[in-house]
Amino acid sequence: MTSRRLLLSTLLVGATLPGLARAALSSQQQALVDRVTQWMRGLESLTATFVQVAPDGTLSTGRLWIRRPGQMRMQYDPPAQILLVTSDWRLVFYDAKTKQVNYIPVAQTPIGFLLSEDPNFGQEVLIRDVASAGGEIVIEAFRKGAEDQGSVQLVFAEKPVELRRWTVLDPGGTRTVVTLSDVQINQRIDPDRFVWRDPQMFGYPKLD
Repeated sequence: MTSRRLLLSTLLVGATLPGLARAALSSQQQALVDRVTQWMRGLESLTATFVQVAPDGTLSTGRLWIRRPGQMRMQYDPPAQILLVTSDWRLVFYDAKTKQVNYIPVAQTPIGFLLSEDPNFGQEVLIRDVASAGGEIVIEAFRKGAEDQGSVQLVFAEKPVELRRWTVLDPGGTRTVVTLSDVQINQRIDPDRFVWRDPQMFGYPKLD
């Protein structure tokens, strides 16, 4: 899998799916959504190890750092040598092997709403379905104005509420799954983790 496709399948909602529409939630479903929203609003920072399973079965690992509002760093372990880091309203994609840099709007990523100052389902992110099973809350959502495009499935532990994994549909309708482990909530993160400097001025960074 190419590094650019790795980025797209991990973070972008881009599949075309028929019949995708906003759900009318029951009172029980709305209560689940409210619990998740409350957790997100109390989230100051998150660090975790992740395992990604691509549509072709390829496994990748790495580390994730989130500091709200607006900051995220997702760094893949070798041999991938890929870094995703937020910079203002953009998500920067950097492939250290090829020195390729791309930018996409943070709002177009499935976890972009987690980074917002006031994360809230029903505004930029609309809900297709909500379920509770096996000690988990599963929310399927899509971006407002993109009802005919793909969705992301966010899975939270139920007691206590905590983000566990997300699944994104790729353009072929297959799934890319990112699972978190060793999750640490509201711990201090070095601000330098989220700094991105223009490589044309400062040179291309080496990934640790």
